[in-house]
Amino acid sequence: MAVGALLTATGAGFRVPAGAAPRPQRVTIVGDSVMVDGSPGIQAILESTKAVTVAPRAFPGYGLTRANWPVDFARVLNNTKPTGVAILLGGWDLDAAAADPAGYAATVGQVMDLLTSTGAQVAWIGELPGDARFENEAKRRN
Repeated sequence: MAVGALLTATGAGFRVPAGAAPRPQRVTIVGDSVMVDGSPGIQAILESTKAVTVAPRAFPGYGLTRANWPVDFARVLNNTKPTGVAILLGGWDLDAAAADPAGYAATVGQVMDLLTSTGAQVAWIGELPGDARFENEAKRRN
């Protein structure tokens, strides 16, 4: 489902009118180690369309509450000039999000504002659930 949403969000599935030049699609991938692991599959699917190029920029241990995301994401956007952004993170932010849900929601809103500021569409893939073995499973589901 997330991949389908990603393809839709990046415009990979839209039809180009006859005689019109297709608009090149560029997807930038950002996030934490889960997204690092997911990036090769997402990249392979999107690039198999021959209509999308992908710039994987996810980094292990990345979290909005642990990094200078305004600087990092602005640099990535400037360097990759995406028409779409795929983002998955949150594991490193669980404690901060649980302690101040409204504050974390405001940060997520600011991230969305920045990622869409150049016209890119964003596919935010939700924090993946674990199972009862994870000590942070309740926070992860929230």
